Amino acid sequence: MIKTKYNAKISIDDKEFNVIVSEPSLAQRKELELRAEGQKAKLDELSAINLQREQISLEIANKEKILSINTELLSTLSAEQKAELLKENKSLCEQILELKKQASKLNSQLKSGDEINAEFEKLMEYKALMLVSGDDKDELFSLIKERGVAFSTLWSELNEAVLKDSQKK
Repeated sequence: MIKTKYNAKISIDDKEFNVIVSEPSLAQRKELELRAEGQKAKLDELSAINLQREQISLEIANKEKILSINTELLSTLSAEQKAELLKENKSLCEQILELKKQASKLNSQLKSGDEINAEFEKLMEYKALMLVSGDDKDELFSLIKERGVAFSTLWSELNEAVLKDSQKK
């Protein structure tokens, strides 16, 4: 027998809630996928930004190491050689400063990761409103919001409860 609705028992602190979790219909699944696609694009963008930031950090570290070595070499060189090395050090300092500016811009873009988490939570809440039913649903959702429990955490628990219910014979 194929089941499309599962009984789930969720406990928050000492309070138990009995709800029904439905499998999404084809239309519901498509709607959830469409909502998730926007987040995936943002996540891909943030991953690319993070990779750029890491590469810049490595480049900064490399240039700072060269600068440090050059500084040590200054004490062993003639005046003519020192002038050339000081020019190189100046150039390295300017490059490091520019790279740090780029990294700072990227860091500010990465803060939008909080936006993605918030959007993901909205998606999980929307999914819960769509697929969870039963007499205890409203009280459960109210307590979740009151206690600040993430809907993604609720879904972890619901998935376990659904798995248990689906394995019953």
